[in-house]
Amino acid sequence: MSKNKQVILFIVEGITDQSALEPIMKNILKEKDDKIKFRMLHKDITSHKDSKTNNIKKKLGEEINKYLDTYKLKRKDIREVVHLIDTDGAFVSDTNIEEKNEGEIEYTEDKIKVKDSLHLKERNKRKTEIVKLLYKTDKICGDIIYKIYYFSRNREHVLNNKEEPLTEEEKNDIADEFSEKYEQNIEEFYKFMCYSSGGVGDEYKASWEFIMEGTNSLKKYHNFHIYLQLLLTRYDDLS
Repeated sequence: MSKNKQVILFIVEGITDQSALEPIMKNILKEKDDKIKFRMLHKDITSHKDSKTNNIKKKLGEEINKYLDTYKLKRKDIREVVHLIDTDGAFVSDTNIEEKNEGEIEYTEDKIKVKDSLHLKERNKRKTEIVKLLYKTDKICGDIIYKIYYFSRNREHVLNNKEEPLTEEEKNDIADEFSEKYEQNIEEFYKFMCYSSGGVGDEYKASWEFIMEGTNSLKKYHNFHIYLQLLLTRYDDLS
């Protein structure tokens, strides 16, 4: 890697997160000194049953080190880590969780309906504790800059205005549609992300405090625009 070129490493849950955003983000920086790379975890590490507040930074560090080992890079080659997650309504009160007899988990603007409410409450508690730790974390793997951003209740809700349950094929299709729409139209991508009603505020900490209030984590909000605005400041000729 050249002396000045560094990697901005995006950590995402699944393939559709990568296919929706990677082409756009790479095109944003195609003429710049830094470059975008994605690492897919195939899970939500913030709510995984093996994740806890006392091991989550280690788990994230292991994923970053796997990336470094695979591509023969050093920590100094990483400019920053950008971690993208879905809120999954995880920050709501237990009183907003209803148990139902059958069917898949169901989300509304103020309720989560699920067969096993106890399991969901445990998941929400675990995810809430971990995310509260991570959004206050500035560095990972020693001295690599780290920030975590959210889509609420999930990426499809924010980017594609989809509230209903989707099949994997449908998720793949709308992820591809989104990237194709904006990959060559970065200005419109910025307008969509930074000036829509779903973008929460201009300050990182306040955006997290907001999404953890009441039933906000079930509604259509995101704070990814805050990172995009940082990019605009860093590279003032983005277009």
